[in-house]
Amino acid sequence: MEKKKFHLELGEPVAVAQGENSGWGPYQFPKMFRTKSGAIYCNWLMGADTVEGGGRIQGAPNAVSDDDGKTWRAVTPEDTVAYDAMMPNGKAFAYFNAKSAHTFDYDLGKYNKACDGIQNTGVYFADDIKELDRSISATEYDPATGEKQSFPVTLNWPYMPVSYYRRSTGDLVYPPCQVMAISNYVGLLKLDDGLYFCTYTRGFDSKTGEVTKYSKYFSVYVFRTTDCARTWDYVSQVSIDDETFIDNGGFEGFCESKMEKMPDGSVVMLMRTGGNHPSYLVRSTDNCRTWSKPVLFDSIGVFPQILALDCGVTIAAYGRPEMHLRATSDPAGLDWEAPIRMELSPGEGCQSCYYTYLLPLDGNTALMVYSDFHFPNENGEPKKSIVVRTIKAVIDD
Repeated sequence: MEKKKFHLELGEPVAVAQGENSGWGPYQFPKMFRTKSGAIYCNWLMGADTVEGGGRIQGAPNAVSDDDGKTWRAVTPEDTVAYDAMMPNGKAFAYFNAKSAHTFDYDLGKYNKACDGIQNTGVYFADDIKELDRSISATEYDPATGEKQSFPVTLNWPYMPVSYYRRSTGDLVYPPCQVMAISNYVGLLKLDDGLYFCTYTRGFDSKTGEVTKYSKYFSVYVFRTTDCARTWDYVSQVSIDDETFIDNGGFEGFCESKMEKMPDGSVVMLMRTGGNHPSYLVRSTDNCRTWSKPVLFDSIGVFPQILALDCGVTIAAYGRPEMHLRATSDPAGLDWEAPIRMELSPGEGCQSCYYTYLLPLDGNTALMVYSDFHFPNENGEPKKSIVVRTIKAVIDD
């Protein structure tokens, strides 16, 4: 497989929904889903972006498009459940269930911390906290009947970590359900031997249980299911090392990861290391079991998204403090074109949360969704908005 000459054409931005400039949180962090009928569902956060939050993208959509994103309408009772991937049982995996409370108070004084973290956080071994609520469940959706059903999930994760967040009112411990629910934003990857997802948390070496000097920073963990999402097994871990570590207050480790199957059959993962911090790329040729050495992808990159189109062009979108679009026709996903800066509406303060999502429309075209904090409404007034625009890969030879 050889690289192709191509260029990108961007469509005009279209507002999905608009609200007041109500601070950080509402009208941010969007995701899109394609339904069996061909409609596109769009979900986004409407509440506060808090440390307790988890699994926010689930359930019915916030808005629906019946014409590939050209126009958007309100949700009706017939618009049911957003979902990611079909399973062998003929049902779709919808999401990992979040709980009404995502944090739990425990008397942690009787436990030995594995390590103190950054930003008032730390890490324990889950096995050491016997009271920990480890129950996990997920929801599947039957497109034939429109019914959804919850089911228990077994998580096989050696040396599973548990993070805590220190507050004046006590230490708040995050149960496994929240770590799983983070992946609702990312979605599932279908490979020939099962469904995969990646999530991130502070933690240990999952092969040895060793507490490393980087355990207090985020690592990416990959899991696989072969039984219709009932059981998820730990597959691999991607952690920072001496070469990727940045010694400053904003560095977080590897997090907000996204995987994609490339045209050559390998899997490429993009990862964040913090706001206004670099993004990194790793590649696997054995279905996510081992990964290449992390290489710098760009100097920025929160929540980096990656999508391989059928035409052979792969697109990436990410940002903060700018919004970048990048593409490659390298089947292995290693040799990328220079980033393109996407312009947002001008205005005071933040321009966007810079979280994007990419959905294929056809073999050459993707629909990109993002937030634009000053997008004009029909009267020309700047409004905090969820916006989509097409990205078309035009093959030149």
